[in-house]
Amino acid sequence: MSDCCKDVDDAPPKGALLLFPGQGSQYVGMGSELVSKFPLAKERFAEADDILKVNLFKTMADGPEEVLQQTEFAQPAIFTFSTLLYDLMVSEGLLPQVGAQNMFAAGHSLGEFSAVYAAGGYSFADGLRLVKRRSELMAEACRAKPGKMLAVTRVDIEVAEKRLADFQGGLEYGASLVLANINSPKQVVVSGDACSIDAFAAHLTAEGVRAVPLKVAGAFHSPLMEVVLPEWKEAVSRVPFRPLRFPVISNVVGEAVQESGKLNDLLAQQLVSPVQWLKSMNFAINLGCEKFYEIGPGRVLAGLLVKINPSFFVQSAFTTLNA
Repeated sequence: MSDCCKDVDDAPPKGALLLFPGQGSQYVGMGSELVSKFPLAKERFAEADDILKVNLFKTMADGPEEVLQQTEFAQPAIFTFSTLLYDLMVSEGLLPQVGAQNMFAAGHSLGEFSAVYAAGGYSFADGLRLVKRRSELMAEACRAKPGKMLAVTRVDIEVAEKRLADFQGGLEYGASLVLANINSPKQVVVSGDACSIDAFAAHLTAEGVRAVPLKVAGAFHSPLMEVVLPEWKEAVSRVPFRPLRFPVISNVVGEAVQESGKLNDLLAQQLVSPVQWLKSMNFAINLGCEKFYEIGPGRVLAGLLVKINPSFFVQSAFTTLNA
């Protein structure tokens, strides 16, 4: 039979990409819907509470919001919720059986730790302990080196970069601003000390450029996090990583990684490196990924993918499980 006459079932399976959101996607009430529907949810939240020695689920379910937004609560909450959604999608048979060569995972900043769990890189308990330590160290860095993050939207990346360079060049004291997230062709996030971020935001607004402060505690993915980098590297090195079942697309390099040792190093670097999300998504698309699943709270990553390539649809794991 010629290639043109092959049955459609003989075609190679479409690649699937699992997307895990990061900090900022949390909301009061997350997880409440799952506990009444899935026994695993109640077990997982109890396990998380035991590991963290706090009532994480109560904070997730009832708030208050100002507590849930704190880095020390937000990061473990999102990791617990996202990894639970992944396990439920697997147990309910709601993810495609495409084989390791056609399955990939990617997570935005904190979400990368959920992606590593999904790929089998460590147990839930080990992953949660690592995320807990990450949140503690990042909170410590924020206290030692106060900073902010600012989303710059609706302008091309090259334009945003030039405006940032021009702004920093015109300041006598020199602003410590860096690109922290490169999210889509028209969205970047700038990270730096609080004074410089405020000044840059005012400068952009005066120029008619949309600049939105992010609800995070400090200057993530910037040199201001370096104060805790040695302790973070030590924490990552102590995790018993397992061989990955399928590749994870790294925030740092924007490419697929399946070697646990290399991923270990990249997770350590991630704290102070920009999130190469646009590069990561283009890499996945070029690999042939055509099925996308957002596994976590909210629809932030679906919105970003539409801006990168509007032809793709992202299925929400939370919506699917609650259908």
